[in-house]
Formats: sequence, C-alpha cells, structure tokens
Amino acid sequence: MSALLTIGEMATACGVSIRRLRHFEALGLLAPRRGENGRRAYGKDDALAVGRILMLQRAGFRLRQISELMTSPSPDPAGLVDGQILYIEQRVKALALALDQLRAARALLSDGVDLDLPGLCSIIRQGQNVMNTRNMKPVIDHYFTPDEQQKWHEAGRRFFPGEAPTEYEDRWVAVIARIENAIARNESPERPEAQLLLEEWLALLEPLEQVMGTEMLQKTGRMYAEMDQWRNADRQAPFSPEVFAFVQAAARAKHGRS
Repeated sequence: MSALLTIGEMATACGVSIRRLRHFEALGLLAPRRGENGRRAYGKDDALAVGRILMLQRAGFRLRQISELMTSPSPDPAGLVDGQILYIEQRVKALALALDQLRAARALLSDGVDLDLPGLCSIIRQGQNVMNTRNMKPVIDHYFTPDEQQKWHEAGRRFFPGEAPTEYEDRWVAVIARIENAIARNESPERPEAQLLLEEWLALLEPLEQVMGTEMLQKTGRMYAEMDQWRNADRQAPFSPEVFAFVQAAARAKHGRS
C-alpha cells in the first residue's frame, strides 16, 4: 500500500463509506491534501483523525459535538462528557469487544513500534466491523432466520474475510464510487453508462447468489431498500440509499426496454 491513499482506498482500509468520508470533510473534521490532479490523498494523520471521529461516535457523541471537540480552540469537553455518561455505561459491553485490539496496538507502541498507515487503517477497520456487526444484529434478526444468518456468515467469511480488502471487495468499492459519481452528474438510469454500472452490480451479486440462494438475495435487497428505516450513525450499510435507488432505477429501465 502506498504512503498516500485515494478516497476509495481510505474508505475500504478504514471500513467506512466514501460518502461518510466526504461528510466528515464537509463538516471540517477532515482536510485531506490534494494531488496535482485535484484528487484527495489521505495519509497517516487523516487515518488518525478518522479513527478519533469513529471512536467518539461509538462512545455516543454526535458529529456536531465531535466537531466542537476537534476544531474549537476552547471546547467544553467536561460538559459534553457529562451528557454521555449514561449512554456510555449502556455500551460498555459493546466497547469491550474492541478493547483487546486497542490494547494490542498500544502494546506495539509501548515496544517502540510505529504503526504504519496500513496497520493503523486495519485497526480502525476492524473496530468498525466489530461495532457495526453488533449494532446490525437487531436488523439482521428482523429480516433473516437463524439458518439464513448462518448463510450470511458463510458468505461473509468467503468474500469479506476482513484481514485485508480482497479483489472482490475492491470491485465493489470501485462500482459504488462510479455510481456515486454518476449520481453527482445527474446521470439518467436509462443511459448506457448507467446500464453498464447495473451489469457490473449484477455480476458482483452472482457469486453471492450461488452461496446464499435467490430467496436470500431477494430478502437482502428488501433490507437495503428499507435502509432508511434502520440506518443511522451506528448502523451503516456498505452503500447509500441513493446508490441503491440508482441501481433499482437502472434495473427498471432495463426491464422496461426488454
């Protein structure tokens, strides 16, 4: 991995969406440098900032409060902390799940080992995965039976092992980024470019369907179609509602012509 990461690489490395990174930047929480081509470039300081933002969010702070803590010259952390004590006490068990990993990282630092950018991003990503899995449990229970959840688990181990982004994950990140760009340009779902993006999306679903089955894939589609009902700061989908709506519109356009 290079010393600097693109926005897509940073999102994958830290286990967050591209949209979320851009939102942090819009709030002034991140300030990635720009390359000669004008594209964002993220380094170790940016990864540290992302890690701090996510840890504060997991502790119950809202982005407005985090912005005050990180950007105000004279914040009032005592007042903010007092307002979150009860919430944090309720989340002790969840936070404990990430504690072992943080202790391991601290032990490395105590031994004089300087975590490089990939190592730092790995810690952030794994912490995100632990918390998102726990927070998503009520949603998964709502849509899937225990047997179906086992199929999800098997598919996850195969396609999203978590140690490092696989080629399959990279392909998902790339197509989601291109869809976001198409949305930003107000690209019509009927246009050839949108139809090509739909074909890429469907091709990536094929191996998942082979493992989980058509019915499971349909249930998963319904879960994501209804993500506005459960998605929040603690429950993150791998893509935004706008991205999923674009794919659905492209599929309707395709079937309308066939």
